[in-house]
Amino acid sequence: MSNGTIMPTVASKFSSSRPLFADRHYWRWTAAGTAATLSMVSTGAHIATLPAPDTDFWWRGFGGLTYVESHTVFYAAFALLALSWWALRPGESPTPLRRLALTWALWSAPLWCGVPFASRDVYSYVAVGRLAEHGANPYVTSAFVGLSGDALSSVAFIWRGTITPYGPLFIGLCHAATSLTGSSEGAAVLGVRAIELLGVALLALGLSLFGATVRTRTDWAWWLALLGPAPLLAYASAGHNDVLMLGLMVCGLAFALRQRLALAAVLIALAVCVKLTAVLAVAAVALLVYRRAEDRWRALALFGGVLVATVGVITLVVGDGLGWMSWRALHIPVLIHTEITPVTNVSHLVRQLLAWCGAPIEFYRVLRVTNDLALVAELVLLARLAVGVTVTNWRTRLGLALLVVVFLGPTVWPWYFLWGITVLATTSSGWRPFFALLSVVTALLVGPGGTMMIGGNGFLVTAPLLLWGVWRLRSRDQWRACLAWRDDD
Repeated sequence: MSNGTIMPTVASKFSSSRPLFADRHYWRWTAAGTAATLSMVSTGAHIATLPAPDTDFWWRGFGGLTYVESHTVFYAAFALLALSWWALRPGESPTPLRRLALTWALWSAPLWCGVPFASRDVYSYVAVGRLAEHGANPYVTSAFVGLSGDALSSVAFIWRGTITPYGPLFIGLCHAATSLTGSSEGAAVLGVRAIELLGVALLALGLSLFGATVRTRTDWAWWLALLGPAPLLAYASAGHNDVLMLGLMVCGLAFALRQRLALAAVLIALAVCVKLTAVLAVAAVALLVYRRAEDRWRALALFGGVLVATVGVITLVVGDGLGWMSWRALHIPVLIHTEITPVTNVSHLVRQLLAWCGAPIEFYRVLRVTNDLALVAELVLLARLAVGVTVTNWRTRLGLALLVVVFLGPTVWPWYFLWGITVLATTSSGWRPFFALLSVVTALLVGPGGTMMIGGNGFLVTAPLLLWGVWRLRSRDQWRACLAWRDDD
């Protein structure tokens, strides 16, 4: 397919000979999902992550429910949303993209306008913009040092004393958002969410470009990567910058597949300038270019040169230096230990078993050793994935690499799993139901107010399940089966 036919092919998928308003199944479940998100927003404000102090009354919703009643309504609405999403999964014939786009708009609108759920990160993004407004360098100055009053009180306590680990492009966009929205915390949150809406649009475009280039069903990709409860809560409600990184990255990968390396390098560099996780995409494209064996060294030089130049230009324009690549910034994930992190969860089990055996050891000593072992395992698995990269499996290997980084990382949040799931959505993997289940289950690891749903002695249940899953993956040769996956199988 020539380059000139990409956009017409993408656009044609929005049209359909079937009348939109005649599909009762579609409208029934779209209405159910819309009712679900409306219920979340209208009844769950006081159990969500309201700003402190709460000065934007329009976020409060219906306050007549008790704490227990609000949680009951929230999780019932979440279940209805998940059921609606599953009911609207594509069938054998392609689903028109206009239907999926309309469904996403209806489901996400209440979440975009309502109070953030499951995370206070969006307030950290606002704080970064405020720091930049005051002329402070977010890679040197923390919110605790550079801010006070309402601008500081809404930031999660664990992030108040840390510098930002995000790239200069995102810092510049947060600065623009807070400058345009003024002193209102609610307006600033909407401004930051507007940035993430740009990420959603880029991600939809990137997935569509893959569908126009290879044997990938764009409707399946949109359904898995954008319409589920996990991406809706993470992108539309919580406003996580991961979607901006993924949108730029997936667009870059799509153009790399079509050998538009300069454009791919620019887009992936911009993704890196949002979040350093995108460096795995740099490695994937470099391996793809090398495996093509068509003037590989010149192509690699072009890709690397444009990528480095783009990162350099963005860094110079924003003017905060390379602090986002410093050890202080890279070390931040190691400082935060969440119970939902698999490595931390297993560390609690190991410490408890040692205590039962009469050898009590401080938890942080056990965690340090477990993290080191996990890092070694992660590097080995990443190397194994890299060695087998070919032009027929490079996207699958990148998606698996992102999942490996999440599962074995020092700190895990539910929306991190969307990294690998989104890239794997660009393939024709038959494991879509498993990825859909993974996204739903992981979304439930954090409550509507950002509270970890695994705590206390919960590790006595979850850690053995994790170890059993690893054993099953190893003992039944599932890992070899994963390595045999091809992008268009």
